[in-house]
Amino acid sequence: MACSSSILGTNGRRASILNLTKGTDIHGYASCRPQKISSCLLYDMTQRRHRSCLLNIKKDADSTLVRFLGVRIYNSRLCEGYISRRVCGIPLPHISQAEPGVQLQLDARNFHPVSIDNRVLLEKLRSMEPFTYIPDPGNLGDALLAASTLQFFDTHGLPYCFHEKNGLPENLVYGGGGIWCPYYQSFWQKEFLPLFRHAKKVLILPSSFWNCDALLRELDSRFTIFCREQQSYDYLQRARTGAEIILDHDMALRLSSSVFHYDNREVFPYDLGVLRKIKSFYLQRTNVGFFLRRDRESIHTYGSDLDLSDTGSIDLSSSRRRILCCAAIFLSTVDSLDAVVTDRLHVGIAGMLMDKEVYLLDNSYKKVSSVYQHSFETIGCPKVHLVTKPPKSIHASSTASENLEILMREVANVRI
Repeated sequence: MACSSSILGTNGRRASILNLTKGTDIHGYASCRPQKISSCLLYDMTQRRHRSCLLNIKKDADSTLVRFLGVRIYNSRLCEGYISRRVCGIPLPHISQAEPGVQLQLDARNFHPVSIDNRVLLEKLRSMEPFTYIPDPGNLGDALLAASTLQFFDTHGLPYCFHEKNGLPENLVYGGGGIWCPYYQSFWQKEFLPLFRHAKKVLILPSSFWNCDALLRELDSRFTIFCREQQSYDYLQRARTGAEIILDHDMALRLSSSVFHYDNREVFPYDLGVLRKIKSFYLQRTNVGFFLRRDRESIHTYGSDLDLSDTGSIDLSSSRRRILCCAAIFLSTVDSLDAVVTDRLHVGIAGMLMDKEVYLLDNSYKKVSSVYQHSFETIGCPKVHLVTKPPKSIHASSTASENLEILMREVANVRI
């Protein structure tokens, strides 16, 4: 069953939307990132130049599948990368011609890169060549991490490939992040520990580790593990697993300004969804952002404008372009402000990179304060402050850019 309606597209023209239930034959449509829970948007490959035609697949209790390019899909929560690589096995034809989107050179004048000694990290990565890379799946902060990691690989000419489903890589590099704790154990124990068991060598990029005994039981001399703060380093050293443990800095601190080359032609609907979640905050036109987490790591009850990190995500099928676009949106939102108050580590790192006044609150297992002590204090970040509660008054110099306004106008068609 299908019915059509119309909305105003981001290019100012009308875009047809077909509301389909599961089970409808949608042969000939190219896929885009679905909405987080309730629907999936697909582009009509037959409507290339004169208009966009989207399919909105609604959940229906009486139906069980969606037909895509003649293939039965039993879950509508599938993105283009997932379908093309894991279902069809080949990239979809002409997808870039069918998708709307923009290429923008965003303003990087506020970006302040950090100088970090990379010699040990490079030595260990080169000993893994060639390797398979798995980005740490998660929120927009994890996208910032992954974007910086991809830039680092490219800058230093490191040969790598993304992990493919059902693959068993010999040399595996896992992206840095905060996944290695009990909150996410059911996921990493199922998804990643089996890969680690089959690999000849495993390198985990700078991460935090807390109460992850299931991981510790897998560690041996095949592993090289980088910790991004002293607390995690001490925890792994006490375990005496046989793995090589190295203290280093979060990968996001290695980000370069090339992330501001914004090209969302392959990931347009996903970007649009993220920007719409940020829209209500953007319309407030404030110069101070309160970005506090709302998950199990939160220990604060202060009011929050938005949990910025949670407005988007990356997963194991995310393309390079999607990762970079997520990072650009994340940085641009922070760059629209003069100051931020947050208990999200990568909001704090984004604020520091964009030369903002940053007030950091800790999380439940002191990951934020540990990174602050190891990195922010040693690197020298006078505008980053570790606090136990939000300050009553914030005096920050005006450093806001128009990047978020440009993205809202050019991608999300929001004007004020």
